[in-house]
Amino acid sequence: MSAYVLTQYNGAILGPIAKVLGYIMNAIYNFLDLIGIPNVGLSIILFTVVVNIILIPLTIKQQKFQKLSAKMNPEIQAIQKKYKNKRDNASVERMNEEMNAVYEKYGTSPTGGCLPMLIQMPILFALFRVINNIPAYISSIKEMFTGLVTSVVNVPGFQEVMQNFVSDNKIQVSLDFATAETTKNTLIDAFYLFKGSDWTKFEQLSEFSGLTAEITELRMNLSHVTNFLGLSMTETPWNLVKSVIAGGSILLAIGALMIPVLSALSQWVTMKLTPQAASTDPNDPSANMMKSMNTTMPLMSAFFCLTFQIGLGIYWISSSVARGIIQLIMNKLFERIDVDDIIAKNVEKAEKRKEKEGYSKNQISTVANKNIRNMKSSGNSISAENEEAVKRAYESEAKPGSIADRARMVQRYNDRNKK
Repeated sequence: MSAYVLTQYNGAILGPIAKVLGYIMNAIYNFLDLIGIPNVGLSIILFTVVVNIILIPLTIKQQKFQKLSAKMNPEIQAIQKKYKNKRDNASVERMNEEMNAVYEKYGTSPTGGCLPMLIQMPILFALFRVINNIPAYISSIKEMFTGLVTSVVNVPGFQEVMQNFVSDNKIQVSLDFATAETTKNTLIDAFYLFKGSDWTKFEQLSEFSGLTAEITELRMNLSHVTNFLGLSMTETPWNLVKSVIAGGSILLAIGALMIPVLSALSQWVTMKLTPQAASTDPNDPSANMMKSMNTTMPLMSAFFCLTFQIGLGIYWISSSVARGIIQLIMNKLFERIDVDDIIAKNVEKAEKRKEKEGYSKNQISTVANKNIRNMKSSGNSISAENEEAVKRAYESEAKPGSIADRARMVQRYNDRNKK
């Protein structure tokens, strides 16, 4: 059985990120509590806005790459078309050199658009941990469970009763009674995931018949902070829809269904606002993949929001809206930015990296010119613009294993032998 563990996640990579984000969430909730409106749903919305503002520098970097891609993609696609049916090593190497020359001309790299996304991924996964594990990161909510947990652990044989209860009611949690601390934390894990029907069944257990006052107090306190627009953050839209059959509220079910609908709609609008690199090739796999993602991602978002906790759906909606607003502002700003200015700044940064690298430009230029002559002698046409870019590619920081890197190794070997 899969399990949600609502105590703090201690993974080597996501754990520290989740703790930092948890501090932000806790601070936001405490601020709302200070002004008299403590609410998990509202905290999630404000938390999402803050995190998206923090990620703006990465978003700007990604947008710059998209703007560059719109200009350089025709050149990249022309090179790919030129070597389309050539699979020999020499052709592959020449194709890579010419493509690297184009990237060098624009002061970027093939991974320029991927790096910001790769940096954001662990942050987004850590966000999932925080949003889905509220009691672990908001201390005042975790304290609400203290009274009931203390009473439960004083009941003889509570371990077996609780284990059977979570198993019989398919509550996705792993109980751990190894220590007093893990017992407390995992019981909170279980209670936080209780739905209304689970509490009713729990109160009917003979072993806990004397805990009615503690259960009533906890449920009342939780309802004040975990209900947002009438919806409990720990419920799932699908469960509320199914509850209609058993006499549940139709209005709540309709409200719950709006979560996946709004999630898909807001994500679709945001993706439409995000500029995509133009492609002149109808068979371009990357362009076709982006078109497919524009359709499938909103649908996947709707499915997940239907089956996951409403709190996570609130996060996805608020995140899409926040990113959409930020994207609108960026679109206006980037309309005023000349792509040539971006290229000039990128090239300037590349020049600074060259200076730090400390290689002789004359030595590298000699190797570059020799390689260009070899390319021409092999029957390859290369424009003057790309010829100059090849030279800059050799002068720039080379990736390990690349042609430029191997050329530098030869040059350094020759220099050592001359000495």
